Amino acid sequence: MSISQKIQTDPIFSRLLKEREELTTGVRKRQEIIKQIQKKKTNTGVKVITYISKYGHPAAGIDHNDTKPIEDMLRSIGESQTIELVIHSAGGLAENAKKIVSLIRANCKNFKVVVPDAAKSAATIIALASDKIIMSDSSELGPIDPQIPQLSPQGILTMRPARTILEGFYQIIEKAFRKDGSLNPSYIPILSNFDISLLKYCEIAIENSKKIAEEYLKNGMLKENKKKAEETAKDLAYAEKYTSHAHLIDWREAIKLFGEEDVEYIKNTDPLWNLYWELYCRSALFLEDLSIVKLFETENNSVNIKIALP
Repeated sequence: MSISQKIQTDPIFSRLLKEREELTTGVRKRQEIIKQIQKKKTNTGVKVITYISKYGHPAAGIDHNDTKPIEDMLRSIGESQTIELVIHSAGGLAENAKKIVSLIRANCKNFKVVVPDAAKSAATIIALASDKIIMSDSSELGPIDPQIPQLSPQGILTMRPARTILEGFYQIIEKAFRKDGSLNPSYIPILSNFDISLLKYCEIAIENSKKIAEEYLKNGMLKENKKKAEETAKDLAYAEKYTSHAHLIDWREAIKLFGEEDVEYIKNTDPLWNLYWELYCRSALFLEDLSIVKLFETENNSVNIKIALP
């Protein structure tokens, strides 16, 4: 065995975690389902990776900490003809999504994304970077508005769409100035609480999401129509068309946006989709543990990310 082969088959991060704690969940059953999915696609050399997060939890966003578990999943399966990423996530920041895509692309010739439930924001960007998005009736994508961690007045960490933060500021500005252009003094305390650097950060994050989505679409799903790639990325990034961060882009709308060749619809009664759905449901049930916010798995590897409870 060569050194490179040994590195690929040694999932270091999860091995170290297992030295600290023993996984006593339904991991074996979930991995059995992963093997069944792969077996149904034997001729294509598919390997499945799951990334299931606790939807909307402030510690469950797509971030730089995903590098270790994603790299670990890739080490456990080695280079593959096709990698299917089964993802459920409310999103995060585009740059972190881009790194996940880069890591996966370096280990396969074909990259597919399976959306059993929701892949929003930065998770939608990951889907846009794939060669094919696999969806069913329960699946949804969304606008690519980045999620920004924010402390509420009660000191609770929450995730808020960058666009919402900016729109809140613009609305306050609109109300703060009278028709004659003078500032209503009662709004001074409110305006003084706005962090100008945060507003700028939100603007940059939104623009960056658009650029990354446009790059992926121009080089992938919409490479035959560069103009449509630009328009689609703009629509997904800004609020003119999709006025709400929660806007649901189902498989029908996804096909309209990206084309029938790039979006595969599987009926929810199809045996293959039943496997995807059971895998997702089992993973989601595991995440009901209050301390666990993310779960990454392959047929032979499992990493869960925990947070400290108060």
